[in-house]
Amino acid sequence: MVPVELEWEGSTPFDSRLEFAVRGAESREGLRQATWQRLAAGSGRTNRVSAAPHRWWQYRVTFMGGRAAWPTMERVRIRFDPAAR
Repeated sequence: MVPVELEWEGSTPFDSRLEFAVRGAESREGLRQATWQRLAAGSGRTNRVSAAPHRWWQYRVTFMGGRAAWPTMERVRIRFDPAAR
């Protein structure tokens, strides 16, 4: 499976932000040694993912506070390329 897009719902008030990273491996145990790949911010609430195919995937979110508030996250969706294996 190859992830191509990570989409999220939430809010980022007053210069707060969410930073996303993904990692993949061929086994659940292999995720522990896999390297995190930070995702570049996309347009709005969508981040493009450019990664090699793997069977197991994880995502990580870092909440960065702003001037007067913290971001919130309600939902994350990862879209995979159905043609890639």
